[in-house]
Amino acid sequence: MVMVREVVFRAARGLGGLLPLRVLLAVLYPAAFVRALFETLARRGRRAPDSLPPGPHRVTFRIELRERTAAWLSTAALLWADRFARSPWRERFDVSQLDDLRSIIATRPALIATVHFGGIFVMPTLLRALGIPTAAAVGDKLWPVRWWRERRAQLTSIDALPGHIRSGDARSMVRFLVPGHCLLVALDYPLGDQASAAYESASLRLSTPSFRLARLTGAAIVPMLMRREGVWSYSVHVGQSVPDELLAAGDDVAIVDHLVNELLPLAAARPEQALPLLVNSFESEAGK
Repeated sequence: MVMVREVVFRAARGLGGLLPLRVLLAVLYPAAFVRALFETLARRGRRAPDSLPPGPHRVTFRIELRERTAAWLSTAALLWADRFARSPWRERFDVSQLDDLRSIIATRPALIATVHFGGIFVMPTLLRALGIPTAAAVGDKLWPVRWWRERRAQLTSIDALPGHIRSGDARSMVRFLVPGHCLLVALDYPLGDQASAAYESASLRLSTPSFRLARLTGAAIVPMLMRREGVWSYSVHVGQSVPDELLAAGDDVAIVDHLVNELLPLAAARPEQALPLLVNSFESEAGK
């Protein structure tokens, strides 16, 4: 089975190397559309919200279908992730704000704080493709690292460093977090202690164990989002790092408040890209 997967993997990569991106997209689009169509039909009333914080209304069937098709095509693009830093892929990423991240990791590690939104699954791969050693903290219960995911991550491996670290493997995370390295953590993953911060008419509940990891390793906590701007088109947004005094004080509520204020306005501008883990992390003020 592994041999068959490897043959398919290599064949797909070879096809992508021969075809112009527009032609490759045209080849892949029908399969992504059909898969997204079945998923959208199955979701019915569970479609993405049309606002953040989520209200009673959902996006239209057309918008949900468009976003799920784009999401599947994003996954397919990872087959050629080692080419992201070269033309013509390079022109599809707006990474102008990454200079802020590079200046931080010149002297210390960075814990990238994000939420399940837009191109979150492309982000760590893109950073590695651009020469930034990045691993993603993954939880086996919701997002197990299967063969295809591990094989794609190997395409952008830097110095044999891992592309994923299990969320419960604190020792590996500490060893990884040295100056120049980034660990991406999705804070809306329901793991460990949590804290909430108000955002408009609701509050957002985020996990806090990674804050202790940042204190232990001296890592900066850097809020980041990757937003889809179209099919195979993305922009990376880097927010203001958590002030070191908040981190040193151990004020997890204040840290969550800072991160929510940095991340949510960007996500709220494109609520249709919010994934279920982010949507489910909201709680109404009335229900608290």
